[in-house]
Amino acid sequence: MAKCPRCDNPLREVVVTTATDARTAIEACLDGCAGIWVGREDLLAGLQPSTSDDLLHIQQGTAEDRNTRWDFLEVEEARRCGPKIVLTPEQLEKYMQCIRCGKEMMRYRWNVTSAVILDECPAGHGIWIDAGEIMQMRQFMQADTADPTKQAEIRERLINVKQEYEQRSRRDAFDEASDTSPLGWLFGILFDKRW
Repeated sequence: MAKCPRCDNPLREVVVTTATDARTAIEACLDGCAGIWVGREDLLAGLQPSTSDDLLHIQQGTAEDRNTRWDFLEVEEARRCGPKIVLTPEQLEKYMQCIRCGKEMMRYRWNVTSAVILDECPAGHGIWIDAGEIMQMRQFMQADTADPTKQAEIRERLINVKQEYEQRSRRDAFDEASDTSPLGWLFGILFDKRW
């Protein structure tokens, strides 16, 4: 049985449902920090950590509600969900070793502009998700898609691009003397600094 790379508690196997309704077994630190190991095989099976309700419940401890029965957990395991050990920022910043091969894991920012930093095995064995990171992923995705100002800007840009394209194509398509190709012209519009 593998140990948690953050708090050294034993990891427990938990079967969860993937986005494709398949079942896969992840390893979770149910008795410690509530971190989750998602192996390469889990990702290949269709598990999407940022949208998985099962993983969110493991990290948040929402299965504590006795009126709720989670299919993916036995009742005994469900009562253990949520962090029992709260890690300090210094502990969370430390690099850790892969639970499969022992190599130091790489850190990368999930979704480029989010605050979530995931740890990944350089040999591709899997990723480690610290407690709270799945909720942060969800909040980031909701803020990114729910911002009406951002959506309005994108719609306006697309309308402008379409109008420019239609105006340009009404003319004699492209001036033969010009060295501007249709693709170059389109990229010029899409990546123009005015946008």
